[in-house]
Amino acid sequence: MLKCPRENSKKFAGGLMRIAIATAANDIYFDSLRHLIRSLAGFGRLGDFVIHIYDVGLSAERRDDLARDGHVLINPGWDVDVSQWKGVPEWFKAMTARPFLPKYVANADVIVWIDADIWVQDHGMLYDFVKVARRGEFAVCLELSRCYDNLFMRNSSREVYYNNLSRYYGEETANRLVHFPMMNCGAFAMQPGHALWALWQTTMSGAIKKYCSNFLEQTALNMSVYSNDLRPHFLPATHNWMTCHAMPLLDEDAGCFVEPNAPHARLGLVHLACGLWKRDDVEYRTTAGKVIKGPLRLPAAVSVGK
Repeated sequence: MLKCPRENSKKFAGGLMRIAIATAANDIYFDSLRHLIRSLAGFGRLGDFVIHIYDVGLSAERRDDLARDGHVLINPGWDVDVSQWKGVPEWFKAMTARPFLPKYVANADVIVWIDADIWVQDHGMLYDFVKVARRGEFAVCLELSRCYDNLFMRNSSREVYYNNLSRYYGEETANRLVHFPMMNCGAFAMQPGHALWALWQTTMSGAIKKYCSNFLEQTALNMSVYSNDLRPHFLPATHNWMTCHAMPLLDEDAGCFVEPNAPHARLGLVHLACGLWKRDDVEYRTTAGKVIKGPLRLPAAVSVGK
C-alpha cells in the first residue's frame, strides 16, 4: 500500500486526507495498469492514499499480485440495466460503474479516477486535481488545446461526440451540447458527496435504454454537467494530455514529455488513448527534432513523478 509521509500532513488544514485513487483493468490492460501504479510511487503530497481497482476481467493470479501490493480490488456489479443489449462484455463495467464510485469506495475524503491507459509524469499536476476537489469542486480536463487535432477537425472526435449525443439524447440536445467543449472522464476528482454523482448516475441510467457504446459514461457526464448548468473546475489540457489528439515531444534535457507547441509546457498525466497504451512502435520526436520509435513512456533512465 502506498502511503505519503506524515510530515506532509501540514499541507492540509484539518489534518491528513484520505485519498482514493480509482481505476479499472482486465488482463489485457494489466501491463498498462502496472505502469500507472509505478508512476504513482513516491506520491508524497496528499496524505494517506490507497489505489482501488475495479476488476473487470483480471485473472486470479493477477488479482493476488495486486492484493499483495496493498491495493483494493473491487468487483463492480451492473449498476445500470444492460439486459436489452446482447453480448455486453465484463470490461464495460469500467464505464457503467464509474458514476457509482462512492458506492464502492468507502472512507475517502476525495475520489480521484485515473484510466489505466494513463501514466503520471508530474505528481504536482495530479495534486492539483485533489486540491480542487478538496474545495468541493469537480476537477476535470477538457479535450481542448491549441495543439489538438480535434480543434481543427483533423480527426473524427467531434463527429463521434455528436453522434453519441444524438443517439442518447436526441438531435436537438446534440445540436446544443456539441458547441460546448467535451470533458474527458479519464481523469477527474471530486468528493464522494458531490451532487454530480447522482446526476451522472441518473443520466447514464436513462441513456443506456436508448443506445450502448464505449462513450456511454463520458457522454452522460457532459450531458449531466451542461444540462444542469454546473460549473466544473477545468484544469489545463496538460493535466490529462490526450495523445490521440496531439503527439507530445520528448524534452531530453529536462527528461520529460512536453506539449508539441512552444513554449513546450511539461505534461502531467499522459493519456495513451485510442490504443496507444499497447503500442511499442509509436513514432514521436524530441524538442531537438530527433525521431524516436517506441512506447510513449519515458526511457528507463529518466525518472518520473518529480
